[in-house]
Amino acid sequence: QKVVIEVDMKNNKHRSKALEIALLKNGVVSVAFKGERKNQLEIIGEGIVDATGIAENLRKKQKVIIEVKMKCKKCRSKALAIAVGKKGVTSVAFKGESKNQIEVIGEGIVDAAGLAEMLRKKVGYANLVSVEEVRER
Repeated sequence: QKVVIEVDMKNNKHRSKALEIALLKNGVVSVAFKGERKNQLEIIGEGIVDATGIAENLRKKQKVIIEVKMKCKKCRSKALAIAVGKKGVTSVAFKGESKNQIEVIGEGIVDAAGLAEMLRKKVGYANLVSVEEVRER
């Protein structure tokens, strides 16, 4: 089965993210950019390739909130660096009454559990508070 999805990519980082999202789907055998402006994602797969699911994941933005116990400024910087370094992340901010929650917004697939686990290992206590889809207005 061959599926072609037209995408608007701003740079190579977005292209590689789109390839990654498509390749993670079950049944996908190959993914390539086609077209004059390389704005068409051609996906070839065995069985039924979920084209709707792939297109949805390409557009989906997520907001992840993780509560982190940060004892010093160095811990805050370390937590920020870890969050910013994850694939798919577009913005990171401290939230909450005592600024002890990290709000991470990302496109495509943001591994919320993996991010919380990494923060737990590198910074200390980290609790995944919520993961939700960000709706565009």
